[in-house]
Amino acid sequence: MKKELTPALAWIAVVAVVVLVVVLGFKFMAGAPPDMDKKAADTTMQKVQAGGKMYEPPPGAIPGGTGPGGRTSGSFNLQPPSR
Repeated sequence: MKKELTPALAWIAVVAVVVLVVVLGFKFMAGAPPDMDKKAADTTMQKVQAGGKMYEPPPGAIPGGTGPGGRTSGSFNLQPPSR
């Protein structure tokens, strides 16, 4: 007895996969609800308006210092060149 896939069954499988991909694509393209995206921004703006900083570095982070293992985290010359 041969075990072959009939063309009709193959087309049904292909159509089902295409429909599944299209449905999932629309679902993921919709993304998060708009208000979900604003909650963090609103909290940050309230903090800034109250006189706080927009970003607080983690404790122990030293700008221009050494990173983990004694490696330098890199220092950049932010002074403009003298003319």
